Amino acid sequence: MSGEVSGAQASGGGPQTGQIRVTPAGEERQMPLLERVSATGRRIAGRIALGRGRLRDEEQLLSIVDQAAEQALLEADDRDYIHSLVEFGDTLVREVMVPRTDMVTVDAEQTVREALELLLSSRHSRVPVVTGDADEVEGIAYLRDASGFVLRRPEEAEAQPVTRIMKPALFVPELQRADELLRQMQRESNHLALVVDEYGGISGLVTLEDLIEELLGEINDEHDRETPEVVEQADGSFVVSARLPVDRLGELFAIDLEDDEVDSVGGLVAKELGRLAARGDTVTVAGIELTALETARKRQRLVTVGARWVGRTGDTGEVEQIDPAGGADEGAA
Repeated sequence: MSGEVSGAQASGGGPQTGQIRVTPAGEERQMPLLERVSATGRRIAGRIALGRGRLRDEEQLLSIVDQAAEQALLEADDRDYIHSLVEFGDTLVREVMVPRTDMVTVDAEQTVREALELLLSSRHSRVPVVTGDADEVEGIAYLRDASGFVLRRPEEAEAQPVTRIMKPALFVPELQRADELLRQMQRESNHLALVVDEYGGISGLVTLEDLIEELLGEINDEHDRETPEVVEQADGSFVVSARLPVDRLGELFAIDLEDDEVDSVGGLVAKELGRLAARGDTVTVAGIELTALETARKRQRLVTVGARWVGRTGDTGEVEQIDPAGGADEGAA
């Protein structure tokens, strides 16, 4: 199933009414999720008058979608689905994968029972089976297969290696598009793929759940907890949202803080590290120590950052200290 909208569809080959037909909410919910997204895109593209009759690019589509939502011709959820779908088409597998360092694996020499215990304790339904290290993937061990084997043959499960029940692994390149992999995994009924770098080494893994989560990443459930922008701690430090503007971070410590290349605290951390932040990573910018606290969606999207003043060296060689009254003074180191 493809969710792409072609220019021909958008051109409105038939009569153009300039209106959108909105399917009743109850009927919409009965449609499979991805089919719903695709159907919504086709519905809009085929029914909005475009003046010259050509959809020039995806930005124009998103603009039309936004206008339709503002005029109450389209539900907000459908608007978000379409935005996510378009952005998903530009996402690479390596942007969604669980990094190799965070992978949970089971050694090929471990028994079926040991593999089951690992699966249960890690709360995973499937894990790669490796020989030695993560580059030597032999196959995939599934929770349902391990539990079934243990129940049917408890004595053998104590002695038989996990390779007895493993299934073949799917390997995909880092640069494959995420939407292509999603369709492939759906077509092949596969829920896990190993991601391979240009040298043939394993760089991570991606699950079907990861891909769907990425597709719906910016759509918040009504029960989701919003991350507060700033939470002051008892020791005077702060926990801030990764989306907090850089200048707002500076205001917390009574200093002027600007950056021409990034706008948010999360972007500032990634810029200083030269890569995506992982939990526990620490950088210091203009006397503020920033620590990555929370990441989400298994792919290192930074959510919260710890910020505390550690001081910076002034022109005199002394360390600037925060003035409790709201300024930065120079004091003894």
